[in-house]
Amino acid sequence: MGASVSQYADRWLPAPLNASPTAPPPQTLPASSPLSQPKGFMSYFIPSSEPTHKHRHPTVHDTQLIYAYIASRLPGELVGRVMDEAEIWPVCWRAQRAKMVCPSRVKGGINMLDGGLWETGQEAEVGEAAVERGLRCRNGEAWYLVSSPIGCFGEQEEEQEAGTEEHERRRKAWVKKVVIETSSRDQGWSDHRQHYGTYEGSHSWFEISLLRNDQEVPGSRAEIQFNVHAGQFFKEHTNVLLRDHPTLRLAKDGDRVVLWAKALYPGWVNAVK
Repeated sequence: MGASVSQYADRWLPAPLNASPTAPPPQTLPASSPLSQPKGFMSYFIPSSEPTHKHRHPTVHDTQLIYAYIASRLPGELVGRVMDEAEIWPVCWRAQRAKMVCPSRVKGGINMLDGGLWETGQEAEVGEAAVERGLRCRNGEAWYLVSSPIGCFGEQEEEQEAGTEEHERRRKAWVKKVVIETSSRDQGWSDHRQHYGTYEGSHSWFEISLLRNDQEVPGSRAEIQFNVHAGQFFKEHTNVLLRDHPTLRLAKDGDRVVLWAKALYPGWVNAVK
C-alpha cells in the first residue's frame, strides 16, 4: 500500500512526421488503481520502500497518434475538446510504499513503523536545498512523497528531443488532473467515542502543496483527506483534483506536487502503510 500521485499533463501536440491517419489509434490500457494491484510473491520477503516512477499509458507518442487521427477527421477547433473529454493525456505516476508514523509531537525525527527514523528515499532526487527549505519536517508534519516535475513525459522521449527547436517549443506543459491514493489510519482511539468510525473530529490527515525552486509555493497548501476517527484498520482513499482546484491553478511547468502527512494534538498520529 502506501501512497501514489498520478499527474495527467498536456502540452502542445503536433502530429508526428510518420503519423498515418489511415489506421485507428492504438487502444490504451485500462486505468486501474496502482494500490489495488496484487503483490508479487517475493515482495513479502523483500519489501520495496523506494519510490516508484512510471509513465503509464497513454504515452506522449500515443497521444500524438491519436491527435493526428482525430485531426484528420474533425475541425481543428474540436480536436482539443475531444482529447480533453476523453482524458487522453500522458500520465506520470509516482508511488511510495514505505511505512511511516507521523505523530503530533516528535523528538529527534519522524518515526517509521519499524522504529527507525523517517527517510522518503527521494532526498537525493529533490536535493539538499529543497529538503532544508521547502520540505522541512516539523511537529505533526512530514512530507511523504514528491511527484515528478510537471512536464515529465518520459526519459527516453526527453533525451531524444533535448536541445532541438521542436523540444523547446513543446517544453511548456500544464497539469490537467492529479489523482492521489493513500492508505492510512490514525492511532485507533480517542476520548470522543461519538465520532468513532466517522470523519468527524479527526485530527489526522493529508495535505498537498507545490514545490518550486526548492521552496513551497505560497498559498498552494490544501487539505485533501482526513483519516477515519479512531480507525482500527488501514483505509484506502482516492482523491481526484481537477485543474480548477486552487492548488493546481497555481501550478506551473516544472513544479512538483508534495504529499504531506499531518497530525494535531497530543496522542494523534497519521500512520501510512
